Amino acid sequence: MSARFKQRLRCLFSPRSVAIIGASNSPEKWGNRILFNLTRGGYPGRIFPVNPREKEVLGLEAAPSILEIHPDIDLAVITIPPAGVVGAVRDCAARGVGCTIVITSGFSETGEAGRKLEEEIRELAVRADMPLVGPNCVGILSPPNSLYCHMMPVFPPPGNIAIIGQSGSVADMIASRIASRGMGISHSISVGNEAVLQVADYLDFLADDDQTSVILGYIEGLRNGHRFLEIAGRVTRKKPIILLKAGSTPAGARAGLSHTGALAGSDEIVDAALKQAGVLRARSLDDMVDAGLVFSRLPLPKGNRVGIIAPGGGWGVMAADACTAEGLDVAPLDDATLNRLNAVLPEVWSHGNPVDTIAGVKGSIGELLEIMAASPSLDGIIALGAVAGAPSLWRYLEGSRNKEEVTERYALGAMDFLGLSFKDVVRIRDSYGKPIVMAMFMPVYMGRIMDAMKRLAEQTQTATFMSPAQACAAYGYLWRYSSYLKTVNPIPRGGLR
Repeated sequence: MSARFKQRLRCLFSPRSVAIIGASNSPEKWGNRILFNLTRGGYPGRIFPVNPREKEVLGLEAAPSILEIHPDIDLAVITIPPAGVVGAVRDCAARGVGCTIVITSGFSETGEAGRKLEEEIRELAVRADMPLVGPNCVGILSPPNSLYCHMMPVFPPPGNIAIIGQSGSVADMIASRIASRGMGISHSISVGNEAVLQVADYLDFLADDDQTSVILGYIEGLRNGHRFLEIAGRVTRKKPIILLKAGSTPAGARAGLSHTGALAGSDEIVDAALKQAGVLRARSLDDMVDAGLVFSRLPLPKGNRVGIIAPGGGWGVMAADACTAEGLDVAPLDDATLNRLNAVLPEVWSHGNPVDTIAGVKGSIGELLEIMAASPSLDGIIALGAVAGAPSLWRYLEGSRNKEEVTERYALGAMDFLGLSFKDVVRIRDSYGKPIVMAMFMPVYMGRIMDAMKRLAEQTQTATFMSPAQACAAYGYLWRYSSYLKTVNPIPRGGLR
């Protein structure tokens, strides 16, 4: 990628002006919906609707052609039928537009005639050194820049997670799930058919993007495996890439070909290529979002030794099994740590790792976490279910007259307790530079508790899950990436944020 091309690519995420070619007053048209989302999302730059049959679109003055717009245009979004796209791209190139997004479908994913049209727009864009997204995509999101140039009314908050999707609907699903977990995104890119810009190009850009700390991707196939490997291997030395690779079965591969025109290739070859480049492969969409959560909020562990805190034996056993499956070492505790734990736990506690508290911590949860974080035997902590058995919660139940009041007060107490616990986690995590992953379960009012946990996670930038397996799997991503970095370069001081 030339320096000039890469500089123009910045127009895709932080344009000073946007033209919508095919802007419409009809809500049935994508040109209407994209313009609507762009304006309602608070975009601060200039917007130019382009429609030869309308003088005004959604209250904005319309131009008959992009050639008749006199100010410079950083980004043009094309939403007209396929037959007119070639001419529109030619006009954008002639006008010196910075970047172009072709939303329109009906190209290489549909057969030979569409492939020829796609080749025409590719040649025009390449000749003009103009970055082009698509065709057959849903657009771009860049919340830090208030850019919601997108087909659907999806408005995730700003954050440090970037999304690259060969399916626009899957990219939207990832963005929505990230937002539901109290996180935000830096950019979401629907790549479409990749006529010009390919997945590797976006990775290359995001490697140096200060707004992005972790990259999540949904891919169905790779167009240039060698180039992807070279760029991905360079990016993973700086920041993690987690990919969900679809099309691993013959049926999925055929579906991918008809969807974006991408050839999925052998799943075994793709898997080996990702490992070689240091790319982490997600097992599922939820698994990928979980990984994004820990990478966006936690430092990397320096080793694979993990301490487990559990309110009962069952949770500890499940977590120990899950940690082992992830390549983590549920390490023995040193004598000094054992002695400190003896002072804050009942005599009958497990006296080992996992630390089974028997739901009877004498001091605060923060004191227990700090003892574990200070241990030279451990590189990180998985804290499980500390809320459910907290003795202090029972004070909230005094004066309860019936079962409804008991559950109501217990839930309120749990939310207060969560607030204190989350503050302890942040303080200890930052003091010791070790990752702390939590999994919380409440036997009552789970909906309200989950809402409270989401708010607290957003406020405190903590990583919290609903089961031991989920927490351990997410922690496993941290360790695998940390282990990979040791083979290519030292871990940055203070870990990865």
